[in-house]
Amino acid sequence: MKLHLSNLDVTKHVEIELGDITQFVGRPNTGKSLAMRAILREKGTVYLPYSRSFFTFQNLVLQLSKDFVTYDEKIYNLVKPLLRGQLKYLNDRLVYVEKDKVIPWEHVSTSVLEVMSFLLSVKEGNIVLYEEPEAHLHEELQLLMSIVLYALSPFNRIVISTHSQTIFYNIVHLSLLKPTKEELKDLFEDLKVNDYEALVDAVEKA
Repeated sequence: MKLHLSNLDVTKHVEIELGDITQFVGRPNTGKSLAMRAILREKGTVYLPYSRSFFTFQNLVLQLSKDFVTYDEKIYNLVKPLLRGQLKYLNDRLVYVEKDKVIPWEHVSTSVLEVMSFLLSVKEGNIVLYEEPEAHLHEELQLLMSIVLYALSPFNRIVISTHSQTIFYNIVHLSLLKPTKEELKDLFEDLKVNDYEALVDAVEKA
């Protein structure tokens, strides 16, 4: 897929060819977000804008409190390492459980809501436009999210904008060096994360 963009803030004209995973990196106000929005007209596009504010998360909490909230099981298996707890259905409601205790959605951390926002938005086969995935994640979770985004790239076209060196360099590292299963398992063990098997398998196939 190619984009031909003109008069985009400081950019007079640019041609961008999107790969399986594309990163827009640059100073603020250089047109990264505008370039991403130019892709929105493509069918099957999911857009997670930077403006994932407190009020956005409030709306997410309300959505999660309703019955029959669903998600893509394949995507969930990949993001599991980012969650300390697990998702379960209780009386047709999706709940978040840590150490066998249900945590009300209004009491979970912002990082969990960030992961849930991603999980509920993305389905297999989507074009995913994700602005600043690092916004509500500490550095370890940024590292894990970058691995998830890379793992998704064979069956979802991924386009992100980021100011995070952790996300940028780790995606480049994964793309160029292709770590082995054993290396990935060692990393996840060092990070003390659980349920990483599906993510390891997906990275190996990417």
